[in-house]
This record gives sequence, structure tokens and C-alpha cells, in this order.
Amino acid sequence: DSDQVYLVTAYVPGQTVKEWVAAEHPAWSEVLSAFLQAGEGLAAAHRAGLIHRDIKPGNLLMADDGRVVVADFGLAKSNLPSSTELSGEEGPHLTNSGVLMGTPTYMSPEQHLGRPLDARSDIWSFCASMYVCLYRTYPFIGKTPTEVALRISKGQFESPPENSDVPKRLFATLAKGMAVEPEQRYPDMAALNNALAMVVSGHVQSNKRKHFFLAGLLLALLLAMGALWLADDLLPSTGSPNPSAIGSPSLRSPNALVTAPAPSISKTA
Repeated sequence: DSDQVYLVTAYVPGQTVKEWVAAEHPAWSEVLSAFLQAGEGLAAAHRAGLIHRDIKPGNLLMADDGRVVVADFGLAKSNLPSSTELSGEEGPHLTNSGVLMGTPTYMSPEQHLGRPLDARSDIWSFCASMYVCLYRTYPFIGKTPTEVALRISKGQFESPPENSDVPKRLFATLAKGMAVEPEQRYPDMAALNNALAMVVSGHVQSNKRKHFFLAGLLLALLLAMGALWLADDLLPSTGSPNPSAIGSPSLRSPNALVTAPAPSISKTA
């Protein structure tokens, strides 16, 4: 039927990013690499005029061949003018029964408040998802869904664990992506992906500087040891004199008492 709107998606053998993180406990750099791939996919969806509206680790697939793809566009909507939503809903964020769509923990403030959504809502959800995978905890914690929603609407996210090795620059990037007001976030996924790539670049450059510093320190230490060895080799020996030469006049002290043998006297008959 030409009036029917539908999606055709590929089968991706593998696991979700949520399952991958739980099973493999990847390093922060591996998580960042995975989300950079997912970010490219989400950017492509935005360029096509789609807003996902349910970005979370469970909707990102880690394929067996290492690819990371964005999945489950069941709640997606088009932000193109005069377009209808793919899910057949009447409003920008509600189901037909008036229930808020999405997963509350990963829903942006405007999504919780029922405001119109654009691609920056996905950016918020993307950063919240990455926070969970990096720190293994939720950025917004509350005893009830209502309390969680309230903290999200106020931007009261948790500070990273003190023992985390995730770079502070990466946390700052996520914090900007989770700003309460959409205008305070990255304007699009391309800008966010560039910021994440800069974290990788900065970390590599920092490691290079550390390696250069350690190499220079080691070289200075080797040069100092070589100079000490050379100086020790060139200086005259200050050891004890040879005992067999103690009787030599050249080794006697000027104040030493010198005694001559007594002359022998012979008697004449």
C-alpha cells in the first residue's frame, strides 16, 4: 500500500552496548570509541530528518564485527515540515493514550515536561547513556521516577566516582550535552562528535608529552651517570701507598727523625 509508512532494518548479529558493558567491563577509551561510532549513526538519522527519542545503551548494538549501530526507531519522529510521526502518534512526545514515551532515566528535561523535541533531545539522551556506560551508575538518581524526573529537570546530575580514571574533559563534555536548556547543549551531533574526538586527541597528546618527559628524564640520568664514571676514571688514585715503599726517602715526612748507622771502630794491635 503506497500510503503505508514503514521501516526496513538490517539484522545485526551481536549484543547491545548495555550487555557489552556489563559483560566486558571495557575501559573508558573503548566506551568512547563505541559511542563515537554510534554518534555517527545518530548524526546520519538527524540529517535524514529523524529524531530517535529513545536513545539508551539497550538501543545501541555492538555487532560481532565491531560495528556499533543505532537501533529501535520505534518511537522515532520526523522533524521535517508537514510530516507525520513514524509511530502514528498525535503529539510530539505522547502516545495515543497520553503517556510519555521513552525510558525515564534517559529522557531529556523537555521530554519529561512534554515540550516539543528536536535533535538536541537525542543529544541529551546520548550523553546520559554514555555517562552510564563510563561510570557504571546513573547520572540522575532518585528513590522514585518522579524524583528522578525532578532532578533531570533541574540538571542535578551526580559527580563522577572519585576513583574513576575517566578524563575530566570527557565528563565536562557530557555535562554540556546534559544541560537543562537545549540552547546550552551542543547544537548538533556533529559538534558533539567533534568534542568527543578532541578528548581522544587530547589524551593521546598528553600521553606523548608524558612519554617525552620520561624519555628526557631517563636520558639526563644516563648522561649524569656517564659523567660521574668518566670523572672517576680520570682523577688520580687516592688509595693507600704500597707498604714496600714506606722506607723510601721520597715518602718520608720532612719532620721524620732520620738515624744513620753507627760507624764501626776497629782496634789496632
